[in-house]
Amino acid sequence: MVDERKPGHRDRGKRRQLLSRVPDDQYEIYEAEAHKLGIPIGSYNTMRMAELHKLPVPKYILDELKRAKERREAEAREAARDQIAGLDSLEGGRPLARSA
Repeated sequence: MVDERKPGHRDRGKRRQLLSRVPDDQYEIYEAEAHKLGIPIGSYNTMRMAELHKLPVPKYILDELKRAKERREAEAREAARDQIAGLDSLEGGRPLARSA
């Protein structure tokens, strides 16, 4: 049998769909927490359910968390470089005065 997954999609193993509805005011909290972690809300819910039931968090979620952390760190490094470049461009590119 030929693997017919779409290119670029990571294998997440066998899964089942779990549909649930949550109160509007709670959804915003869940969505915000997932956004902070940089993962989809479905992954966030799966992770929290696993933690609640003392089950291992699925590897694909651990991978998502790792990639999100690496992305945040790269963005922070880039922001720091941009800030330094902005400071260097003040005063026509002359170095900023140093305190003694």
